[in-house]
Amino acid sequence: MLRLVCISLLSVAVAGLSFAESRSERVTYTYDLNGRKVEASRTESNGGSSETVRNLNGQTVPRERTQDQILINTPDRKVTERMVQLFDSNGRPAGRSKIRMEEQKLADGKTSMVETVYNGDVNGSYAVLERKTTLVTSAPGTQTTEIVSERPSINGTLTPAEKRLTTRQGNDQQYREETSIYRAGDTGVFRETDRELRTAETKGSQTTTQVDRYNTNATGKMDLVGQEVHRNEKRPDGSESELVDVFGVNVLSYSAKPTLREQQIIDRQPTTGGSTETLSIRRADPATGKLGEPRPVSEIICRGDCKP
Repeated sequence: MLRLVCISLLSVAVAGLSFAESRSERVTYTYDLNGRKVEASRTESNGGSSETVRNLNGQTVPRERTQDQILINTPDRKVTERMVQLFDSNGRPAGRSKIRMEEQKLADGKTSMVETVYNGDVNGSYAVLERKTTLVTSAPGTQTTEIVSERPSINGTLTPAEKRLTTRQGNDQQYREETSIYRAGDTGVFRETDRELRTAETKGSQTTTQVDRYNTNATGKMDLVGQEVHRNEKRPDGSESELVDVFGVNVLSYSAKPTLREQQIIDRQPTTGGSTETLSIRRADPATGKLGEPRPVSEIICRGDCKP
């Protein structure tokens, strides 16, 4: 999955200073070929956020930096502008972008959100790269979300390129959520290319979630190409564990049904002023499907306002 990381430069914290609720520091460690834990990235947030990574030379360099500014904030409308500075692998500035986010409550009870991404050039000018318009409609037990993405055409005008339609039915204890992704062809006609079906059920402290992913095949029909089964358990002390079985198409198998590829083992522990999350993976043998021994992949240590 793709995800935008929001980041901005922070001053060095005074030793022993406690983190305020709106401030956080997230350090991600990975493991090298010898099994040694090394720092991979560090993200600090305080109104904006700043992320640094280690490059191939082992140097700590900035990767991305952002700063948010609220332009309008009323009960029915909020407009935020986010400035993003990108850096190359050596930590040198490599481009700027700007994101304008506008959320508005409509008279019919719907919620509209418009996110416009601008790409900056060396002269300081900005051109529209993409605009996403989200419309959320809620009714008892059902929520529908439609996201339309527009991108510049050859003549420079914004043209619809992708549409996502999500329907969620149920409540926090049990729900069914279906997302269909449509892409515009050369003629501008939308055709469904991907589909995701997510079902979840919570019983006591345990939540089971199944995610089925489909792609359109050559005949235009939907094929099941991937599946995830999440089993999450929350404990009274605030910790939680999660097992994720990941299934995918096995090129060594003649079966059209996805087979087990790996099992992810996630453990989250609360700490004084933050939390720690570890991830280990058991790989499946392509021929037999048998899971191997767990291997550590990453550890995330967070201080302050630790959100997923």
